[in-house]
Amino acid sequence: MHPQKYDNKLMIEHSKASILVSHLRSELRRHHLNLREVLIAELIIDCSYGWGLRGIRIPVLDDFTDLSGIDRPNVHRTLQSLEDMQIIHRQELDGMIMYRIQPDSTLWKVRVRVFSATIARANDKLRALNGVTCNETEAADLARCKECPSNFKDCPGAKFFGCDLADSATIAFSKQS
Repeated sequence: MHPQKYDNKLMIEHSKASILVSHLRSELRRHHLNLREVLIAELIIDCSYGWGLRGIRIPVLDDFTDLSGIDRPNVHRTLQSLEDMQIIHRQELDGMIMYRIQPDSTLWKVRVRVFSATIARANDKLRALNGVTCNETEAADLARCKECPSNFKDCPGAKFFGCDLADSATIAFSKQS
């Protein structure tokens, strides 16, 4: 039996990968997660998308401890919690575990702490207050985020309900009303 081959390289340029990293970090803050969950998820984001990879192979839990300062039993519980919330996926490859972040936060099974529209308004206000301008690429990315802030995919649900209904939690709430 041959070991499973997996192409782990992202086929996107570094600037787009850094936008994805920034977006995912923002999504972590936007959801109701504890500090350990945020630290471990950020570690996986930084060591995967931040390095231009889809996922990261981490051979032993002690590596998480060394990189995050979280003790081994809590690392195990935190990884299980993140997997239960469908924020991360674990897969065995070549005798090691590959950890990947689910980049589509609408698939995460965790409560939203702050709606995307609220974050977008606060960012706009702070950019204006601090005189921060965007180049054309950043402006296009921001426009796309405002159009569909919960992820980088087309969001027919968000478009159907209008841009002021920013994310899947808002859409679900509006459907119940």
